[in-house]
Amino acid sequence: MLSRLRGSLLGDIVDDIAAYLHERGHTPKVAQAYLCGAGHFAHWLDRERLSPKAVSEATLASFMDRHLAGCRCRVPHGSRRHLRPALGHVLAVLRARGWAAPPSLPAQKPVDRLLNAFTVYLQETRGAAATTCRRNAEYARRFLEPRYGAAEVTLQDLGPEELLRFVLEQTRECAPGTAGLIRSALRSFLRFAHVHGLCDASLAAPGSARAVAARKVSRCSRTTWWRTVRSAWRGVEPRDATGAQRSSRAAVSRSAGTRRGHDSRARRQPRSE
Repeated sequence: MLSRLRGSLLGDIVDDIAAYLHERGHTPKVAQAYLCGAGHFAHWLDRERLSPKAVSEATLASFMDRHLAGCRCRVPHGSRRHLRPALGHVLAVLRARGWAAPPSLPAQKPVDRLLNAFTVYLQETRGAAATTCRRNAEYARRFLEPRYGAAEVTLQDLGPEELLRFVLEQTRECAPGTAGLIRSALRSFLRFAHVHGLCDASLAAPGSARAVAARKVSRCSRTTWWRTVRSAWRGVEPRDATGAQRSSRAAVSRSAGTRRGHDSRARRQPRSE
C-alpha cells in the first residue's frame, strides 16, 4: 500500500501524512486505514488528471458524493467511515505544505462590515478595551441581524419603538447589570451610527435610554410586592410540622399587604397645599 501511495500524485507527502497522523495520536491501525483511503483518493486524482494543488473542499465532495457511488477502482478502498476524515487529513497536509489553497472565507454581509467598522471606532476613537469592543459588537449584532439579515443596513427607517422593543425583549429575563450593558452597547452603536451619518441624531440621544429605564421601573413596581414576599419567605427556616412555618408565611404576607395598601393610599392621597 505504501509503495503504491509513494508512486502516486501524493507520493511526496506520504511521510508528512504519516507524521501528521502520529502527532495527532492515531493508532497504527487507524493510521493504516487513513493511508489506504489516501491511496484511493490519489488514484482518483491521477485518473481525473487533477493536480494536488487543485484539491479543495469541493474536490473532496466530488470524490465522496459522485465517484464513490459507482466506484470500480481496482485499488484498496479502505473503510468508508475512515475515508472522509482521511481526506480531511490529506487536505490539511497539502495546505501545510503550501500546495493547496487556503480555505475561502465566507463573504461578509453588510451587517458584518458595519460591525467591523463599529469595532474599529470603539478601539481607535473611544479607546475601548478589547472585551468591551467584543461585547458591544455582539449586542449590536443581536439587534441588527434579525432585522436586516443579509440585506443592506438602512438605519434611517428606525424609530424609537424598535429600540424600545429590542431593549425590553433583551433585558426581560437578565440581571440588572447585564441589562445596563445591553443599553450601553446600543447607545454606543447608535452614537457611532450618528457620527458616520447613518441615523438621525434623535436615536443616539440619551432620551431613548431614559424612556427605556422609565418603562422598566413601571414594570418593576408591579412585582416589588411579590419580590418582598418571596425574599421574606426564603428567610423563614423550617421548624416543625405543626404549621408554624405556614403561619409565619401568612404573617409575612399580611405585613407585606399592609405595607402595599399603605403605599397605595399614600399615592392616592392628594398633596396638601
